[in-house]
Amino acid sequence: MREQGPFDKLLQPDAPRDRTPIVIVGVIVVLAVVLLILVLPPVSILNGDGGAPTGPGALTSRPRTKTPEPPAGWEVLSRLYELQAGDSEGGALLTVNLDTRPADDRNLALFTYEDNQWKRLASATLINDGAAAQGEVSTLPPNVAVLRRSTLAVQVAGSLPPETDIDPEAARVLSVLHPVDFVPAADGILLGTGRTRPQDSALRVLPTVSALGPPEAEAADTVLASPELRQTHIGDILRVVQEGGYDGIDIDYRAVSPARGADFTQFVVDLADGLHRDGHSLTLTLPLPVRETAGWDTGAYDWQALGQVVDAIELAPEPDQSLYYGRMEAALEFLTQQVDRSKLMLVVGPFSHEKGGEGIKALLLSQAMGLASTLVARTEGDIRPQEQVTIVGPNIYQDEGASGLFWDDEALAVTFSYPGEGGARTVWIENGFSVAFKLDLARRFQLGGIAVEDVSLSAAGPNIWGPIQELSESGKVTLVKPNGSLLKPYWEASEGVLDGGAKGAVVWTAPAPGTYEVTLVVSDGVVRVGQRLSLEVKAGE
Repeated sequence: MREQGPFDKLLQPDAPRDRTPIVIVGVIVVLAVVLLILVLPPVSILNGDGGAPTGPGALTSRPRTKTPEPPAGWEVLSRLYELQAGDSEGGALLTVNLDTRPADDRNLALFTYEDNQWKRLASATLINDGAAAQGEVSTLPPNVAVLRRSTLAVQVAGSLPPETDIDPEAARVLSVLHPVDFVPAADGILLGTGRTRPQDSALRVLPTVSALGPPEAEAADTVLASPELRQTHIGDILRVVQEGGYDGIDIDYRAVSPARGADFTQFVVDLADGLHRDGHSLTLTLPLPVRETAGWDTGAYDWQALGQVVDAIELAPEPDQSLYYGRMEAALEFLTQQVDRSKLMLVVGPFSHEKGGEGIKALLLSQAMGLASTLVARTEGDIRPQEQVTIVGPNIYQDEGASGLFWDDEALAVTFSYPGEGGARTVWIENGFSVAFKLDLARRFQLGGIAVEDVSLSAAGPNIWGPIQELSESGKVTLVKPNGSLLKPYWEASEGVLDGGAKGAVVWTAPAPGTYEVTLVVSDGVVRVGQRLSLEVKAGE
């Protein structure tokens, strides 16, 4: 086990937590499989098609007399069962009885023991009021047991925007929750209403006080400039933490004027002192420093001084994905010399990004895929039987300047570019593939944690939680590029003949009179999204 750092002390949860990954689309469809443990054998199975193996004795299980010692950082919750199934092939859903009932279903996994070592198979969730755990495996192992992670390799925090609900997938993975509930007023008082701490949750809750733009950033500068207002501000923050029963506070003042740099440092030093006296924690979110010819411009932020007194610093990411790795790696090289790396958290998120003449904006996955799957028919007048109609995906049509969907080896993401409003536009799609490569930065620089910029249900979509869970549990991350063939557009028509389509346009030969649909389907390597175009064919004159 690695030595505990100051970041671990801050974010170590009071109870272990599940790191259940998002299930890859199309692997297994689970059909109402809550099975009563009282009538099940110690281990039961459903095949990958959702049915139980056929024939008597299709699965037999026998507990070993002695279960081997678990891997470091894990504890055993069930016996190790030897399995035998005659005709079982492919994926399966295993249900294993537990000898020890955990308080919740966080951080559970199915393991097998082969060649004198434990091997993780899949995440598991509790069923039947905690009497058993269930998880999917790609192939049936020779034996199986349920283990629970007792320590985390990497901690995970997440921000929850106002008036949103947390994504259940995020709730199973997070160590720390930042409800973004407060902003500063110019008189030093906090504005906003804190949300109630989740009941029966092991999550540490550190609400965020944010000042990202006017008028909040101006109010923050006003408060910082006055020693009296700073003390009022600190007092109100301490009051909110105490009354809300929170574990601390998160300060996101990443727009502080450089002229207020020394004041901000003093504010953080004094706030940290007040919080730490009562056993509470302080985290900051700070913008990346800017590399210049003469060195680094850190703006209002004295990283060395701040790093000495806070418990963690979350690093706001570079939004331009074409510059992301160059900027982030250089900044991390610098920052890990200024701050204990165990206190640094890399911020990732579920958002795709679009860059155009007006700048860069964040997109939901559905919005990014919606742009890629837009289609139009190029026809004048009525469509007649046997007429050929060109149907184009204007944002992926390669013969008119678009790139089509492809894996960008510099941005390490699925990308497409197209001529649009204001000139050339580029969209980088965030998903499990691209997030994994970003998480690898945290692994390579041995950072203490990951912060997710939006863990709300409204931002859910890309399957980012699988790689985040893997890094959190094991300190490792699997780097995989999508299958290139999946990035090619797919066309279908309710009737009529389609020709072409690989470059983002297709020729449809109209059938008999009637109304028909042509569909363009695109994929980011995981999710498939399609849009339909309705076409009316009229009788010939």
